[in-house]
Amino acid sequence: MTHERKSGYLSVLAAHGLEPVVLTGLATRSFGRFMAARLKADYADVDGVLCFNDQVALGVLSACAEHGPRVGQKLKVIGIDDIEDCRDSFPSLTSVSCNISDLANAAATSLLSWITEGKKPAETTRLPISLVQRSSSKG
Repeated sequence: MTHERKSGYLSVLAAHGLEPVVLTGLATRSFGRFMAARLKADYADVDGVLCFNDQVALGVLSACAEHGPRVGQKLKVIGIDDIEDCRDSFPSLTSVSCNISDLANAAATSLLSWITEGKKPAETTRLPISLVQRSSSKG
């Protein structure tokens, strides 16, 4: 998990008086399946999961479809990246859209400006993100 994603997650939970559960692993569907089983066994009272990316979140959906809890009702699941599979999963996956095409366009524009005009790009560029709400977080 990137430092910014994790610190944002932790600060929002702290602001609402919530105690975080942070499980770390690979950014894969298999880790999401493992994480869902671990949450069910060790943290049964957790009612929401924010995953590092959509692949992990899709693994959570898969495990929950087989073993519970019911996603969208007992457990809310959100991923990050808004990949195509989010729309096609069941339930459909809520995701934070980082608008990768705009990010790629901004990176290419900065790089070309640096090459052609000698204008060094900023160290950090921030672009807007949005929450695409789907069935996995509705109840």
